[in-house]
Amino acid sequence: MFVEEKALRKRLEQMKKTQQIEAQKKELLLKLLEPAAYERMMNVRMASPSVYDGAVAAVAYLYQNRQIGGKISDMQLLSLLKKLTAKKEGEIKFMRK
Repeated sequence: MFVEEKALRKRLEQMKKTQQIEAQKKELLLKLLEPAAYERMMNVRMASPSVYDGAVAAVAYLYQNRQIGGKISDMQLLSLLKKLTAKKEGEIKFMRK
């Protein structure tokens, strides 16, 4: 019984940390994104958490390096998301004898 309680407490602590991190991400996004861009980012979060995490990291990086002049518009965010999700096209080479 004691082991289960310890595991439960550990999982509860992890959930609290995750919630705190998510709250910090949302606070940063509210500060740096225009309302339409923020709404788009929340849609991305629901559709693809990995793309969302990458986009948040990119926005935070741009902010820390002072590459953001003001709030990011929806079009700028869309451009950033396209760059993050762009896949390299495969190349087919035909080798002749």
